[in-house]
Amino acid sequence: MSLKIFYFSFVIMLSVVILSGCTSTKKEDSNMKFYTGSITVVGNEPFTSLALMVSEDETYLLECDDELSAQLSKEQGKLYKIGYITTEKKERGIVLLVENAEPISE
Repeated sequence: MSLKIFYFSFVIMLSVVILSGCTSTKKEDSNMKFYTGSITVVGNEPFTSLALMVSEDETYLLECDDELSAQLSKEQGKLYKIGYITTEKKERGIVLLVENAEPISE
């Protein structure tokens, strides 16, 4: 009988842990911020970086995984909605740590 209670308790605790992890992920998504602009490349070879030009006076460097970086490199000049949660200040400017990127049809 006590073994059944142990297993039942274990399953309940495991469920709570799993659901807590899911809840924190949703909380992060609600903190996501967005910028819309055109994808561009800034800098000189070999020190180029992907960037999002929001206006003539406002450009942000983009830091994302290799797959998304390759995709965005092919999309220079196109409008995108960039989702990010955090930024970093670096020597070359403000960097958006990209969570997602959605193309905007013109």
